[in-house]
Amino acid sequence: MMRELALSWNLNEAVEFAKTEEGLRALSVLLRDQNQRVRLRALSILNSVMDEIKSGKTRLMELFFEPLVYLTNSEDEKTRIRTLPVLRRLLRETHIQVREFEMLISALFSLAEECDGMAWNEVVELLNVTPVSVMPPRIASVARARLQSGNLRTATLGAYVLVQEGDSLEGISEEFLDAIRRALKHGDSTTMELALMTVKELLRVPPTYPVDTVLLGLVPYLRGLAEEGENINLRNEAKNILSTLLDTLRNYYRTNPWELERSVKHLVRKERKEDAILIASLMGDPSILLAVEGDSNFTAGSNTEFGMMGGRDL
Repeated sequence: MMRELALSWNLNEAVEFAKTEEGLRALSVLLRDQNQRVRLRALSILNSVMDEIKSGKTRLMELFFEPLVYLTNSEDEKTRIRTLPVLRRLLRETHIQVREFEMLISALFSLAEECDGMAWNEVVELLNVTPVSVMPPRIASVARARLQSGNLRTATLGAYVLVQEGDSLEGISEEFLDAIRRALKHGDSTTMELALMTVKELLRVPPTYPVDTVLLGLVPYLRGLAEEGENINLRNEAKNILSTLLDTLRNYYRTNPWELERSVKHLVRKERKEDAILIASLMGDPSILLAVEGDSNFTAGSNTEFGMMGGRDL
């Protein structure tokens, strides 16, 4: 009956039928129908059903989550673009289980590899409304591996997933930093937006080593976006994030002076000389650079370069 209603485009009657348990089950089956026309109409019916059903979201998740995730990997771009907003509505304000989250992120990584434009924008919108309670270990491992992907969307998504998981970034901080830097400098607007979302997530908790060195390395890229970005919304967001980031780092190093030398040594070891000078400028204290032992080439001329950066004028 539901299939006949969908094909006849009798939307009102289809929605009424879908308010029953039998109708909901039938609608979930239609999402896997071989006929693309049937699948698209089923998506429209489900979207209307969610307009009218104010409770019982758990049952909707049980019936429609897997079929919708399956459709995100459809070979038909129109189906993917129509599916993602419906899935976003389903997930809004809903805490999904570990198995479901693993399935979702796997699908989104596939989309990041294959899709750009509107589909990629829908992926980032979906991430915005998907709360995460527990990160499956396998997904965290996959995300770490994706940081060095040549696909900028994939690398940025990997960085975002790692932050959501609360990864310490130990051993991968430079790869993580490179992914976000690339996104902020060379990404499309949607990829930049995801990179900024990632930095905001990093700033939700006090930084610890080596996260502080990542934040420090992002300063010139955030400033560049804030001053020269083509998208006014991204410019404003970058400006606000940069202000918060600088305040966060100042407070972190003032209250944790024992971490400051450790971070400077990390920067020198990774040949990030400009970032090491920046940390001294941030604190208004060029003598910080003298904490680095056994590197006369690095410390030579540091005071001059520090002065050129304007001391505290960051």
